[in-house]
Amino acid sequence: MERAELLKAIRSKIVEGQIATIYPAPLAFQRHGGGDLCRACNEPILGNNVSIRYRIGRGEHHSFHVVCDAVRRTVAAKILSLGVLMTS
Repeated sequence: MERAELLKAIRSKIVEGQIATIYPAPLAFQRHGGGDLCRACNEPILGNNVSIRYRIGRGEHHSFHVVCDAVRRTVAAKILSLGVLMTS
């Protein structure tokens, strides 16, 4: 996914409440993707991709590619600093 597309997708998902602006500490960093879909780009986390997984509820989690999560945190900080959205 191109950078501009990723930024747009993440911004949209945050505003729509599909991904959070703030997550608790990561549940796990995984060195080898287990096939989960990245919540930001909707692409599978496979092979040697490093992922970050956040627990969002009992037995539920959100997984991200490390790069996608870094972009998510940047976009979320911008949105929050502008007061556009309260934390999810």
